[in-house]
Amino acid sequence: MRALCLLLLIGGCNRVWGFDRPDAALDAVDAEIDAAVPTSITSVTISGEVATGESADITAVVNGTPHATVPYAFAGQGAFSLASGDMTFDDAGLATVMVRYTAPMMPKLDVIMFTAGDAVQMLTVDVLSLDTFGFDTALGTTVSVAKDTMHGVTIPGGGEGTFRTLGVVVSISSGAHHGRFALYAGDMTKPGMLLASTASQLLVNGRNAVPLSQPVHVQPTPATYWVVAVYDVATLVSTDTGLIVAPRFSKGLSFATAFPSTIAAPAPVDEKQHAYFVQFAQSSSQ
Repeated sequence: MRALCLLLLIGGCNRVWGFDRPDAALDAVDAEIDAAVPTSITSVTISGEVATGESADITAVVNGTPHATVPYAFAGQGAFSLASGDMTFDDAGLATVMVRYTAPMMPKLDVIMFTAGDAVQMLTVDVLSLDTFGFDTALGTTVSVAKDTMHGVTIPGGGEGTFRTLGVVVSISSGAHHGRFALYAGDMTKPGMLLASTASQLLVNGRNAVPLSQPVHVQPTPATYWVVAVYDVATLVSTDTGLIVAPRFSKGLSFATAFPSTIAAPAPVDEKQHAYFVQFAQSSSQ
């Protein structure tokens, strides 16, 4: 038996009070407090779709014994900002780790294995291929596109996937040139419906790839896609010197004015192909 003695001095008299607690009861309380909680993984998630060479955040949430520390590790075909380390559980027995994942340079299904202590969970990442449709290199000569004028050309599409960026190849020798770009879905006679657009971009001499303000996911359809551009000053856009022809249209639009929601006219004319392009991400399984 354990005895806890309290000495009280009352009115000059010494009195001793004793309180006894059985060892078994104390041990039971201690065991309940110190009982280990098995480590378990609540979730492993990635912040968004990722194409070859792109990066995204991977977040893992784990349950375990409060204040305990366990090792963790990520393994896969991509690269991780911090592939392994230690995680410590909070008062509620929760721990979170976030790392930066960079996808491999080949499209594939990357099976990522996450371990925390003795717990294991898999995360399958579909590393998308990032394809370029259109022309993203100089074509031999240039054509001057007037300022405050929409200039649009057709772009071949893929299957199911996501339009990420729109681009153009220009020739700039001096001065600041800005461009805005939009993606439309119509047919070979007109651009049709606006899908998304970009912010104003300061252009450089040569290739310019401008991200859409919101990537556009599409299903396989018979639609014809158009890239439409407008510039704040007259800009030399690369064009071909051969016999490649494609539908093309021009229509006035102030550079500061939003792109129209639909373009039904004017009817396009055949002209040599210009160096506009899109970047399109699609599943590695396609």
